[in-house]
Amino acid sequence: MTTRTKWIILIGEITLVVIAITGFVWYRNSIYYTRHELHNKDKRVCYHNVLILGESGDKESIPEIRKLLHDDEVVLQSACISALGNLEDKESIPEIRKFLTGQNPICCKAAITALAKLGDKKSIPEIKKFLDYKGNDVYEAAEKALRKLGVPEEEINKAKEKK
Repeated sequence: MTTRTKWIILIGEITLVVIAITGFVWYRNSIYYTRHELHNKDKRVCYHNVLILGESGDKESIPEIRKLLHDDEVVLQSACISALGNLEDKESIPEIRKFLTGQNPICCKAAITALAKLGDKKSIPEIKKFLDYKGNDVYEAAEKALRKLGVPEEEINKAKEKK
């Protein structure tokens, strides 16, 4: 291997390290600003940033997302529920369960899906009740959640027949 080839390899390796460091710094900065935008007065901005943080895996944003869970805007609440499920925040399970009242189908579907992601087997009896809503999104979410939580197929079918 010539000296020139060694220099090219070394420069290539240094470039990769610089790119990796720059990417990490950019990522941390973008997460910081995304988290900052959770306080925006425009609920649409908050909604999109909650979804981004939920997908990012940034567990530091959990406390702020929990606060937004109590907002009056239903779509924002459902985004918070989904984000907390994606971030695997088991401490939020009691708060998420409160959305299983069925009063709002959007939040209810998000809660069912999040509780399944979090592996909350205590919610199975509540989730089974949503097999009443045959033919809509809540029904489908309940059916998928029960399967994900390990409920046997016979038990799911039996719950459907009761309805």
